[in-house]
Amino acid sequence: MISILVVAGALLGALQAAPATATAADDTLAALVEEALARNPDLRAAEEAVNAARERPAQTSALADPALGVTYTNEGWSPSLGGMPDSILAVMVSQDLPYPGKRRLRGEISALAADEVAQQVGRMRLGIAAGVRRAYYGLLLARAVTGLTDEQADVWRQIEAIARARYA
Repeated sequence: MISILVVAGALLGALQAAPATATAADDTLAALVEEALARNPDLRAAEEAVNAARERPAQTSALADPALGVTYTNEGWSPSLGGMPDSILAVMVSQDLPYPGKRRLRGEISALAADEVAQQVGRMRLGIAAGVRRAYYGLLLARAVTGLTDEQADVWRQIEAIARARYA
Protein backbone atom coordinates (compact mmCIF):
# COMPACT_ATOMS: atom_id res chain seq x y z
CA MET A 1 0.00 0.00 0.00
CA ILE A 2 2.83 2.38 0.86
CA SER A 3 4.64 1.65 -2.41
CA ILE A 4 1.50 2.56 -4.37
CA LEU A 5 1.31 5.87 -2.52
CA VAL A 6 5.00 6.51 -3.20
CA VAL A 7 4.56 5.75 -6.89
CA ALA A 8 1.45 7.90 -7.08
CA GLY A 9 3.26 10.73 -5.30
CA ALA A 10 6.22 10.42 -7.66
CA LEU A 11 3.92 10.45 -10.67
CA LEU A 12 2.05 13.46 -9.35
CA GLY A 13 5.33 15.25 -8.68
CA ALA A 14 6.60 14.43 -12.16
CA LEU A 15 3.41 15.73 -13.74
CA GLN A 16 3.49 18.93 -11.66
CA ALA A 17 7.16 19.51 -12.35
CA ALA A 18 6.79 19.34 -16.13
CA PRO A 19 3.63 21.06 -17.38
CA ALA A 20 5.13 21.42 -20.88
CA THR A 21 5.42 17.64 -21.21
CA ALA A 22 1.88 17.27 -19.92
CA THR A 23 0.65 19.40 -22.83
CA ALA A 24 2.65 17.31 -25.26
CA ALA A 25 1.27 14.18 -23.58
CA ASP A 26 -2.27 15.52 -23.98
CA ASP A 27 -1.65 16.13 -27.69
CA THR A 28 -0.22 12.64 -28.03
CA LEU A 29 -3.16 11.15 -26.16
CA ALA A 30 -5.66 13.05 -28.31
CA ALA A 31 -3.92 11.82 -31.46
CA LEU A 32 -3.96 8.23 -30.18
CA VAL A 33 -7.66 8.41 -29.32
CA GLU A 34 -8.46 9.91 -32.71
CA GLU A 35 -6.48 7.21 -34.51
CA ALA A 36 -8.14 4.43 -32.50
CA LEU A 37 -11.59 5.80 -33.31
CA ALA A 38 -10.72 6.17 -37.01
CA ARG A 39 -9.26 2.68 -37.44
CA ASN A 40 -11.48 0.49 -35.28
CA PRO A 41 -13.29 -1.99 -37.57
CA ASP A 42 -15.98 -2.78 -34.99
CA LEU A 43 -16.83 0.91 -34.74
CA ARG A 44 -17.04 1.20 -38.53
CA ALA A 45 -19.37 -1.78 -38.69
CA ALA A 46 -21.55 -0.29 -35.94
CA GLU A 47 -21.74 3.04 -37.78
CA GLU A 48 -22.85 1.22 -40.93
CA ALA A 49 -25.48 -0.57 -38.84
CA VAL A 50 -26.74 2.84 -37.70
CA ASN A 51 -26.95 4.02 -41.32
CA ALA A 52 -28.92 0.90 -42.21
CA ALA A 53 -31.20 1.33 -39.19
CA ARG A 54 -31.90 4.95 -40.20
CA GLU A 55 -33.20 3.70 -43.58
CA ARG A 56 -35.64 1.21 -42.05
CA PRO A 57 -38.41 3.61 -40.96
CA ALA A 58 -39.19 4.47 -44.58
CA GLN A 59 -39.31 0.79 -45.45
CA THR A 60 -41.45 -0.29 -42.52
CA SER A 61 -43.98 2.52 -42.92
CA ALA A 62 -44.50 1.84 -46.65
CA LEU A 63 -47.38 -0.18 -47.98
CA ALA A 64 -46.78 -3.81 -48.74
CA ASP A 65 -46.17 -4.74 -52.36
CA PRO A 66 -49.34 -5.34 -54.37
CA ALA A 67 -49.99 -8.85 -55.64
CA LEU A 68 -51.23 -9.88 -59.07
CA GLY A 69 -52.63 -13.32 -59.66
CA VAL A 70 -53.88 -15.02 -62.84
CA THR A 71 -55.94 -18.22 -62.67
CA TYR A 72 -57.16 -20.39 -65.51
CA THR A 73 -59.44 -23.32 -64.82
CA ASN A 74 -60.71 -25.64 -67.53
CA GLU A 75 -62.71 -28.67 -66.51
CA GLY A 76 -63.63 -29.53 -70.06
CA TRP A 77 -61.94 -31.98 -72.43
CA SER A 78 -60.12 -29.71 -74.78
CA PRO A 79 -58.33 -26.44 -74.08
CA SER A 80 -61.00 -23.91 -74.80
CA LEU A 81 -61.77 -20.59 -73.23
CA GLY A 82 -65.35 -19.61 -73.05
CA GLY A 83 -66.53 -22.46 -75.27
CA MET A 84 -67.46 -24.65 -72.35
CA PRO A 85 -69.32 -23.52 -69.25
CA ASP A 86 -66.63 -24.86 -66.90
CA SER A 87 -63.72 -22.73 -68.24
CA ILE A 88 -62.69 -19.83 -66.01
CA LEU A 89 -60.04 -17.15 -66.48
CA ALA A 90 -59.53 -14.94 -63.44
CA VAL A 91 -57.25 -11.97 -62.85
CA MET A 92 -56.86 -10.90 -59.26
CA VAL A 93 -55.06 -7.82 -57.85
CA SER A 94 -54.69 -7.34 -54.11
CA GLN A 95 -53.18 -4.73 -51.84
CA ASP A 96 -52.93 -5.03 -48.06
CA LEU A 97 -54.29 -1.91 -46.39
CA PRO A 98 -53.45 -1.86 -42.69
CA TYR A 99 -55.60 -0.16 -40.10
CA PRO A 100 -55.09 3.65 -40.13
CA GLY A 101 -52.07 4.70 -38.06
CA LYS A 102 -50.32 1.33 -38.03
CA ARG A 103 -47.84 2.27 -40.76
CA ARG A 104 -46.92 5.46 -38.91
CA LEU A 105 -46.45 3.54 -35.67
CA ARG A 106 -44.24 0.96 -37.40
CA GLY A 107 -42.10 3.80 -38.75
CA GLU A 108 -41.81 5.39 -35.30
CA ILE A 109 -40.80 2.07 -33.76
CA SER A 110 -38.11 1.65 -36.41
CA ALA A 111 -36.87 5.21 -35.80
CA LEU A 112 -36.62 4.53 -32.06
CA ALA A 113 -34.69 1.33 -32.77
CA ALA A 114 -32.29 3.33 -34.95
CA ASP A 115 -31.79 5.81 -32.09
CA GLU A 116 -31.01 2.91 -29.77
CA VAL A 117 -28.38 1.59 -32.19
CA ALA A 118 -26.90 5.11 -32.43
CA GLN A 119 -26.63 5.26 -28.63
CA GLN A 120 -24.81 1.93 -28.65
CA VAL A 121 -22.34 3.36 -31.16
CA GLY A 122 -21.79 6.36 -28.90
CA ARG A 123 -21.17 4.06 -25.98
CA MET A 124 -18.73 2.06 -28.12
CA ARG A 125 -16.86 5.28 -29.00
CA LEU A 126 -16.58 6.20 -25.33
CA GLY A 127 -15.38 2.69 -24.47
CA ILE A 128 -12.66 2.78 -27.13
CA ALA A 129 -11.48 6.22 -26.01
CA ALA A 130 -11.46 5.10 -22.37
CA GLY A 131 -9.43 2.01 -23.26
CA VAL A 132 -6.83 4.12 -25.06
CA ARG A 133 -6.66 6.53 -22.11
CA ARG A 134 -6.24 3.67 -19.62
CA ALA A 135 -3.44 2.17 -21.69
CA TYR A 136 -1.73 5.54 -22.12
CA TYR A 137 -1.88 6.44 -18.43
CA GLY A 138 -0.72 2.92 -17.59
CA LEU A 139 2.30 3.56 -19.82
CA LEU A 140 2.97 6.87 -18.04
CA LEU A 141 2.68 5.13 -14.67
CA ALA A 142 5.06 2.38 -15.78
CA ARG A 143 7.58 4.99 -16.95
CA ALA A 144 7.27 6.84 -13.63
CA VAL A 145 7.77 3.60 -11.70
CA THR A 146 10.81 2.81 -13.84
CA GLY A 147 12.24 6.29 -13.15
CA LEU A 148 11.59 5.87 -9.43
CA THR A 149 13.22 2.45 -9.46
CA ASP A 150 16.28 3.84 -11.26
CA GLU A 151 16.47 6.68 -8.73
CA GLN A 152 16.23 4.25 -5.82
CA ALA A 153 18.89 2.02 -7.41
CA ASP A 154 21.23 5.02 -7.56
CA VAL A 155 20.51 5.81 -3.90
CA TRP A 156 21.21 2.19 -2.92
CA ARG A 157 24.47 2.23 -4.86
CA GLN A 158 25.50 5.39 -3.05
CA ILE A 159 24.58 3.85 0.32
CA GLU A 160 26.56 0.74 -0.57
CA ALA A 161 29.58 2.84 -1.55
CA ILE A 162 29.41 4.82 1.70
CA ALA A 163 29.06 1.65 3.77
CA ARG A 164 32.07 0.06 2.01
CA ALA A 165 34.10 3.24 2.52
CA ARG A 166 33.32 3.27 6.27
CA TYR A 167 34.15 -0.37 6.78
CA ALA A 168 37.29 -0.18 4.68
